[in-house]
Amino acid sequence: MGGVGASDREDIRQSCGKANEVIIYCYGGRVAEMWWEKIKNNTTRFDNLQVINFSEKDTGELGKLASRAMKLQVNIQDGEVMVSAEDSIVYITPIKWKNIDH
Repeated sequence: MGGVGASDREDIRQSCGKANEVIIYCYGGRVAEMWWEKIKNNTTRFDNLQVINFSEKDTGELGKLASRAMKLQVNIQDGEVMVSAEDSIVYITPIKWKNIDH
């Protein structure tokens, strides 16, 4: 997703075959949603795959914290992510599109 690139079915199949656990983090708004709609039915057989999306709003707010000499503090509690830099705080809510099936 975003600038990193969208994984295709073959990438996901190979990764899930090699690893105990695979997590794909998505961002990019509608582009990420279109990728997931296209690929989600092909991921049901992968019990070790988790897909987590970050909303375009959340990642946009996070991008505002970026600077050359940034020092970020990240706290994760009860599934919520708080990122702070100097006097700014951004709350991010990961959206689980697919959980690992145990």
